[in-house]
Amino acid sequence: MAALVAMSLAACGGANHPKSVRATPTTTGAVPTSSTRMAAPAPAAWVTYGQDSARHGVDSSAPPVGEVRPLWTSSKLDGAVYAEPLVVGSAVIVATEDDSVYALDATTGSLRWMRHLATPVAGSTLPCGNIDPSGITGTPVAD
Repeated sequence: MAALVAMSLAACGGANHPKSVRATPTTTGAVPTSSTRMAAPAPAAWVTYGQDSARHGVDSSAPPVGEVRPLWTSSKLDGAVYAEPLVVGSAVIVATEDDSVYALDATTGSLRWMRHLATPVAGSTLPCGNIDPSGITGTPVAD
């Protein structure tokens, strides 16, 4: 219950634009030390918000950006997307406000798999916010 209250209060402090909402990282286990450093993601991996744990937002192995245009569009997802999609290998992982997670082929956009995880919370039952329904709003991390 305390976690639900904390999440509700955290949601109240955010701005209206989903990209301006920032989560405060917490740890529940051992914190890596200099002798237990976590391995860097493989080139072209984008497995967390901002590409890496320092939130640099840059993939230095990527080629220079030229003309930017969509490569593909996905089929209809079951909810709004506020979380940053992640690139993991040859898949794009997308989480929706309907509490579903999708894996789309990074080259074609075709659906690889989809899992509906829970029932989203009706916005009218929350003390604040403008997301209705409220499901997976934060960017997941791929491991």
